[in-house]
Amino acid sequence: MSIDQGPRGLPFDRHDSNPPPLPGGEHGAMQEGDEFRPMKKPVGLASAFEAVLKHPKQLIGQLHIGGQMKLVLCLLMIAIVCLACYGTVVGMFSGGAQLWISPLKITLGLLLSALICLPSLCIFSLLNGFDARPTELIGLLCAAIALNAILLVGYAPVVWLFSESTYSVTFMGCLHLTCWMIGLYFGSGLLFMGLGHMRSEGLTPLRVWAVVFVLVCMQMTTTLRPIVGTADTLLPQEKKFFAAYWWECLDQDKSPGPRHRDERNGF
Repeated sequence: MSIDQGPRGLPFDRHDSNPPPLPGGEHGAMQEGDEFRPMKKPVGLASAFEAVLKHPKQLIGQLHIGGQMKLVLCLLMIAIVCLACYGTVVGMFSGGAQLWISPLKITLGLLLSALICLPSLCIFSLLNGFDARPTELIGLLCAAIALNAILLVGYAPVVWLFSESTYSVTFMGCLHLTCWMIGLYFGSGLLFMGLGHMRSEGLTPLRVWAVVFVLVCMQMTTTLRPIVGTADTLLPQEKKFFAAYWWECLDQDKSPGPRHRDERNGF
């Protein structure tokens, strides 16, 4: 039997039809889907926070193996804490009772919007050919919300600077909506990545769901108004469509005369 030198100097038999394995594991290079392997660190708040920002594919892989209720709870806790922190910065614009009202409304508003849209997410997932467990869908949705909330906390210093520099409630409301839309863009990207890992034929139904979710969140901001600014009551006394209400706020902001933070007017 003659022995020759194979790739990378590994010996092999020239009469053997099977080439020697390459270093790096039984299958050589990383196979497709290996990047969605479960998280390396034990599930906890710190590891979940790190996975959302640095290793989203490992987070998706961890949710895919099933029985990950602890991870779902960690993601939900991260979202609640970050939304409450951002809401506190929002409340600093008006001060007083808004320091606890704004965090409460922002946190409850986004979580309620997600809960309202969860059944439609399950339906659209079935229409798209997904075979996902409810826990996995809830976990992906919580991960998307957590990423959105973390990004909002990152914008908090910028928002605080503008809140100390202007009295315009409408401008601050538009600034918060812009920050939220940017966070939602990246959060929905994480959700689509997780669902796309299930080998679906397309994501068109889920994009329709994303539009519905955005509309629900926008209407929720009007239902729980005011979040920015102040009002005589904790919740509004009349029903309004969010587009009509925003247009009214823009018209009021164009009216002449000085405006003050203690004026009864909210967005």
